[in-house]
Amino acid sequence: MASKPPFSRANTSGNSNCQWNGGIPCSPDRSRLAADVVVSAIDPRTLFGRLVAHPSTRQVLARMDRSPTALPPEVTHLGLAGEVPVLPVETVLHGDPLVVVRTNGTAPPGQAAWTILRRARRAGASAGDILDVLGSRGLDLRAHVVTRIDRSASQIVDETAGSPYGLAWSGTNTLYARAGTASPVEGLFCVGAAAHPGAGLPFVGLGAALAAQLIGPAERVRG
Repeated sequence: MASKPPFSRANTSGNSNCQWNGGIPCSPDRSRLAADVVVSAIDPRTLFGRLVAHPSTRQVLARMDRSPTALPPEVTHLGLAGEVPVLPVETVLHGDPLVVVRTNGTAPPGQAAWTILRRARRAGASAGDILDVLGSRGLDLRAHVVTRIDRSASQIVDETAGSPYGLAWSGTNTLYARAGTASPVEGLFCVGAAAHPGAGLPFVGLGAALAAQLIGPAERVRG
C-alpha cells in the first residue's frame, strides 16, 4: 500500500478533540505517530462525530444516527466475603429480567469477586435492587456483600463513548446503517460492534479479517 500522510496519535481524554487538518488528524498537542493506515475499533459515531472532522464522513453519520443504540445490560460488581455459594464460572438465571452471574473475578484470599449482568425484556422488569432479584431466584448474597459498584446501561455507553453491542436491530436497514470497513477517509478503517458486519465475537472477528484483507500484507524489510 502506498504511503499516506502520517496519522497522529489522537488524545481522546477529557474534552479534547482531534481535528482533520489537511488529511492528517491532529490532537490538540499536535503529537503525531506516522502510520500508513489506522484501524479504529471505537464507535464510528464517536470517531466521525468527535475525533475526525472530515466532510466525507457526514453521510456515514447521518445513516448511523437513524438507528438506535443497542444498550448493554446493567452491570453490578460485587465484593463478597464469608461462605458464598459455589457456582460455575457463569450461571444464567432465566426470567425477566434475565440475570447472568459470573464468579471468576480476582479477590483476596477468603473473599470473592462476582459480576452480575441484568437485562430486562420488557419495560420496568429490571426495577428493584439486583440483590433482591437474586434473592428471589434462590441466590441470596445480601449478608456477604463487602462492596459493590453499579453501572447502568447509559453509564457504560457514556464511559466507552459507544455501546459494546453496536446498533440495535431495527430491520434490514440496520445492515446498511453500520459503518463500512473502509471508511470514506483514505487509510482509515472501521472495525468493532458498530461497524460491518456487526456485534458479537464472530462478526467482530470477521470485520477485523476483512480490514486486514483490504489493507493487504505488510512489505517485507530486508536487512
